[in-house]
Amino acid sequence: LRSLSVWETVDDIADTPIGQGLTVSDVATVELMAPLTTDIGRIDGKSAIGVGVYKESTANTVAVTAAARALLEGDATTDWGDGDLAESGKTIQTFIFFDQGETITEAIDNLKNSAFQGGLLAVFVLFMFLREVRMTMMVAAAIPLSMLTTVGIVFASGGTLNLLTLLGLMIAVGMVVDNSIVVTETIFKHRLQGASPREAAVAGTAEVSLAILLSTMTTMVVFLPLILMSEDAMFSFFMGELGMPVIYALGASLVVALLFTPLSTLLVKKQKMHEPKSILWLTKYYKRALAWLLNHRKDSSMGLLGLVFITVMVPMSVVQCSEESDNMPGEFTVNYNMGRDATYYEAEDTTELLEAWVESNKEAWGVEIYRIRYDGDSGRGWVQVQLSDDLSAAERSLVLEDVQDNLPVVVGVDIYRSRSSGGEYGGNNIEIELFGDDPEVLANVTEEVRQRIVALETVLKVDNPLSGG
Repeated sequence: LRSLSVWETVDDIADTPIGQGLTVSDVATVELMAPLTTDIGRIDGKSAIGVGVYKESTANTVAVTAAARALLEGDATTDWGDGDLAESGKTIQTFIFFDQGETITEAIDNLKNSAFQGGLLAVFVLFMFLREVRMTMMVAAAIPLSMLTTVGIVFASGGTLNLLTLLGLMIAVGMVVDNSIVVTETIFKHRLQGASPREAAVAGTAEVSLAILLSTMTTMVVFLPLILMSEDAMFSFFMGELGMPVIYALGASLVVALLFTPLSTLLVKKQKMHEPKSILWLTKYYKRALAWLLNHRKDSSMGLLGLVFITVMVPMSVVQCSEESDNMPGEFTVNYNMGRDATYYEAEDTTELLEAWVESNKEAWGVEIYRIRYDGDSGRGWVQVQLSDDLSAAERSLVLEDVQDNLPVVVGVDIYRSRSSGGEYGGNNIEIELFGDDPEVLANVTEEVRQRIVALETVLKVDNPLSGG
């Protein structure tokens, strides 16, 4: 039996007959009001509200988080309180659990410092071998020229300087000088043989141009299969952000080596050239080592196999792989599932038990602050614990092990530590809920949505898109 009648107003409900000539309004007061919430939100045991701030796709993450932080760190009485709150002198305390803008800024600073230090180290190594200041500076000039050219290409192609792009640039810092080193060394050799600066520049560049062209292209094409031929769209995207700057930088370094480097050698006045003592010493002992290897091929082969074995086995036995995949170091999340049938009071008792568990270990774990969120509609909740910044990586690892080994046990409640941080806002899941009055229409719409998700799976290779039913 289906009844298609609906209530359109509160008066319709009040006038609904309930028998014996009575209506609902005769035995009750009918009002339109919000239902009592079954959700629980606390920070350090106090009632709290969690707010997630997300940027638009075209917005800058650092700028958005900086603006949000400036607002939160203002005067709480004037910025956040209404008239009654301001008059009472009370304020709202705010705490930022995670600021992605700070993480991005810190990562970018680290990458810039690493790239700068790597560039200086490359220049130092060049000078140690060349022992010629002008030659060293000419080769080192390939680094900023190639990097600036790469940044221009990235900008012209519509890209941005993000973490992956900067990481690609940092990888390319030590690679962009290779071609210039080869060209400079060849020109240097021709000048040692008595050629004029112009003749040495032309002859030296022509001698190695094909070799450096092929070597650069073979390095560049290594990234192309990963970017263009991977079945995983997400992997291809990240590899493109990382690999394309490297390809651009190598291409730019080739142009610099073939055009700029030979031209710059003309600035070095003709003078008596000589091989640095370090190069002569290395050449001498390299010839001796090569001659010994060629005369003892069996011993060389056995030594090579032993070196390969040691190279493979020692790292595998010493280097440990972490199973952790937390997105944000310095915090962890404990999830609990009570089911949809749990009452508010049962959720309250479980929440208080988890709060007591965290409080009892607060000092031992170095807890800075923690928050609890429980969703009454789904019967699920989570505890997000922020650890102190003073803890080292080893100490945080011990804390996570202690948390895993001492999770509280509650009958009928599934409590587990999540592998990813962020509580209800963690992960990349998309949840679709359909509501409606007509079951037939809902069934048709559901089937249409299901077909669209299946079609999306074939394009993006989504794992188990319909696992939630």
